[in-house]
Amino acid sequence: MSEAARVCGVSHRTIERLVEAGLLKREQTVPRAPWEIRREDLNAEAVRSIIEQLLRTGKLTLHGGCPENQPLLFAENERDGNAGHHE
Repeated sequence: MSEAARVCGVSHRTIERLVEAGLLKREQTVPRAPWEIRREDLNAEAVRSIIEQLLRTGKLTLHGGCPENQPLLFAENERDGNAGHHE
């Protein structure tokens, strides 16, 4: 995982977060061996796009175009399908 972080130019924690989000798979060849991530998984379009945006903006956006630590405003309106509509 550390090598994956180095190859992508991001932190080890960023790679962990991509794994936690289900965007990257990690494997162990044998129990207690270091976790491994396939290079082709690092080169997947979704992963490259997220990493490029992170390197460009400094923000890790894992889903929905909203940084994960930034809550959606008026989320209850979006659930109702009324986002942006005011009476």
